[in-house]
Amino acid sequence: MRGGSVGPLAINQAESSTMRNLLSVTISSVVLSLAACGGGKSNPTAGGGGGGGGGAQLGEAQVKAAALGAYEGRQAAGTLAVVAVDAARAASALGAGGTALRTFGTLTQDQAGQYAYQPTPTDRLLVRLANGRELEFAVTTMQGDVAAGGVEFFRGEHALGLTIRGTDVDLAVEHVERGRQSQGRVRGSVVFAGATFALDLTLAGASFYDRGFGSIHYELDERVTGTVTGTDLAATVDDTTHFVIISDARATVSQSSRRFSGVWQVGNATYELRDAAINRAFRGGIPNELNSAWSVRGTLLRDGQPVGALQFGQRDLAVRVWLDLGGGREVELESHQIR
Repeated sequence: MRGGSVGPLAINQAESSTMRNLLSVTISSVVLSLAACGGGKSNPTAGGGGGGGGGAQLGEAQVKAAALGAYEGRQAAGTLAVVAVDAARAASALGAGGTALRTFGTLTQDQAGQYAYQPTPTDRLLVRLANGRELEFAVTTMQGDVAAGGVEFFRGEHALGLTIRGTDVDLAVEHVERGRQSQGRVRGSVVFAGATFALDLTLAGASFYDRGFGSIHYELDERVTGTVTGTDLAATVDDTTHFVIISDARATVSQSSRRFSGVWQVGNATYELRDAAINRAFRGGIPNELNSAWSVRGTLLRDGQPVGALQFGQRDLAVRVWLDLGGGREVELESHQIR
């Protein structure tokens, strides 16, 4: 048996029979997470994706990688790690009746969205989607409450080590939580605006979790530091997020406050993102309290002189956050549909 779990995999036969459908829900979140990093349409007002052959012109890909690399890289790694746990749970239920942890084999989705399991390969776990997309998880450590599913696995004490490969992503992830204190590392590559960038990120956090009587209250304070490098870009990043989610039978509400900064070397110019912050609130996944909870700030400097600023507003039924580079050039960093 590869990997390990704390206690038995308490998956009964009824849960085993529904696992083919449950995994589809989790997989859909992966597509959204990866689209946030590498997918999406280019912003025609943002300029080119490269650095202009050694010049100092910021391109869309460079801005997104430098401003979002720590946050989106960590988010993609976290989402994919949740999927890895859910995939292992499904493989264990379908391949071993929930009596042993399986982190190997192949889960194949059919056109109806259900999954079938085969016990090969024996050194990694593959998830093959009906649309042709494939995710590969090579697990070295999986200790925690796998039977509770990926989200609850990460809210409890755990240790996870794995390599993730798929379209637009190739990451090595390590994460440990003990006594509500967590630490981890994310290394590898992701794609921003069609260009590939390397990440080397260190994570340190503290969490609070309370669950009972049909409600949950979860908070996370986490700092992510490290480097993002690629074509004409060498960036150091420092990203701190405070996240709160409260959910009961009536509603799910969440708030996040992100503080981030960085120094970006682009060609022969040095850019600095200084005192940047994005504050957000959602209710049922929809932006909420736009006039009170939402705000952004931050200044972009080039060789010590201000050249840009973070902005946000409503456009086309969405709340959007962008970096204004001046001269009509801007790069969108976030977009959230209002309805």
